[in-house]
Amino acid sequence: EANFEVFNLGVAGYSSIQGLRLLKTRVLDLNPDVVVVAVAMNEPHMAGVDDKHASPGEESINLVQTLSSLLNKSEFFKLLRYWALLLTWKPRSISEYLEDKSYNATWRQEVTGNDFNKFEPWMRDSLRDYDNYHREMIKVARSRNISIVLLYNEFWRDSPYLKVLQRISRDERVPLVDSSALIAGAQKRIEEELEKKLDLQPRKSQRDNAHGEIEVVFRLFADKWSVPKAMYIVGNHPKLGNLAPNKIAMYDDGTHGDQRAGDHVWSYSATFAPGTKLSYIYTDSGEEGKWEGLDVPHIRSFTVEAKNGEQKLYRPIESFGKIYMHADPWHTNAVGYQLIARALLDNLRKNEQVKDYLRQAK
Repeated sequence: EANFEVFNLGVAGYSSIQGLRLLKTRVLDLNPDVVVVAVAMNEPHMAGVDDKHASPGEESINLVQTLSSLLNKSEFFKLLRYWALLLTWKPRSISEYLEDKSYNATWRQEVTGNDFNKFEPWMRDSLRDYDNYHREMIKVARSRNISIVLLYNEFWRDSPYLKVLQRISRDERVPLVDSSALIAGAQKRIEEELEKKLDLQPRKSQRDNAHGEIEVVFRLFADKWSVPKAMYIVGNHPKLGNLAPNKIAMYDDGTHGDQRAGDHVWSYSATFAPGTKLSYIYTDSGEEGKWEGLDVPHIRSFTVEAKNGEQKLYRPIESFGKIYMHADPWHTNAVGYQLIARALLDNLRKNEQVKDYLRQAK
């Protein structure tokens, strides 16, 4: 048997610029054999931040920490801060979150191409910095005989940041684990297994819709949830209620696209123009116009596309109260992390330094 020490030095909110700094200031002192670099999620939010402004200097940090510590010991200050936050806090409506999600989905679709020159200047700069910081991390690590494994730890498939990592992986000959592909594959398996279990595989649709619009059937599995009235869908389109909750009812009676009555799969059918970007959530038996009976705190989205010219598209069967392979909107669940860990382990088994260590441990 061989013993390994594993240090998790990840910091919430960090991007590649902080990752490079962390490597130089903390990681190298540990004299590791292998470093897994996993930064991607925060890159768009850190665009334009340079090394000078990435974080305050040591003296500033110490001063801020000292003052903060003194103030936090004051009950009077805590009360003042509480009232200040209470007076200024304005909660955003769920409709606003849906609108933001729709905008974000549109933006992501616009930046999934391979021609980076078409992107806005700030995005091009972000991708360039992302590339440079990763290459510098690899260079610094190799100067200390440290192996690098790249991990794209994001849900966003085919993102320009993933394309940057794929190019670096090819150029520098370093392994890359794409967690977005792993999670997407697991989600698809869950959807297919549920569809098969419920015997709701859709028939092949006819092609060439004469009217140009595509019929989309949304399907929601209520499972053991109590549904006193009906399930509802609300989204950023007039046919999805135009952000008005508990208005567009779904059906479990064999109508409106429902494949089988009484099977706890609620359905709703509507037609949309190809390319329509939809963001939506589900509610359970709430009052019209009120955000009651909400599903999980996650906004679902997709773009209407009939890649083979179908007239009708059946959405994968979604489940009320859960998002497959998600622990929250930003992170996968334990099963997903296990998939990622196994993929990393498979790569480490091929690493020459790991092989040498294992041979010496025998």
